[in-house]
Amino acid sequence: MNWKDISTAAVVPVVIVSACALLCLALFNRLAAVVARLRSFERERLAALGALAALRDGGEPDEAEEVRHTAMIRNVEEQFAQVSRRATLLRRALMLLLTAILALMTCCLLSGLATLWLPMMLGAMVTFLAGVGLMMAGVVCAMLEMRCALVPVLREAGALDELADRLSLTIQGDSGD
Repeated sequence: MNWKDISTAAVVPVVIVSACALLCLALFNRLAAVVARLRSFERERLAALGALAALRDGGEPDEAEEVRHTAMIRNVEEQFAQVSRRATLLRRALMLLLTAILALMTCCLLSGLATLWLPMMLGAMVTFLAGVGLMMAGVVCAMLEMRCALVPVLREAGALDELADRLSLTIQGDSGD
């Protein structure tokens, strides 16, 4: 094996490490946004629970307000569960990509050592294939997360439409008396 072959073999894992790092950067940013959204769900849920408790403790409860707060709490809890699944997928994708980087860095090390002892090339090939496989699995997890990214928004829109329909029926019923 000559130096040209060795340097060529060592460059390929480095390029893939760079691609993994760019994917990690994007997914870390997505995960940060998802975690921020989860925290805001908890604040929304706490506010709605407080408003519902105050409404019930305030004497004669307003049925429309109670329905609205209960629906909001249920909607926030459902969204929290869905967005938590997204966060889990993002975390899994990041772990797979970071492990791929580790495997590819090991491949580079073993490729370099193979210049001194040729049997190390087998280890380099195994870690290279493992790294590429891990990267592919991480990309699949990222694709699954993207596939379910709009579900909470669509569910919230549906819940708000349902709530608006309920409230309009209540308001129409009140004005007809």
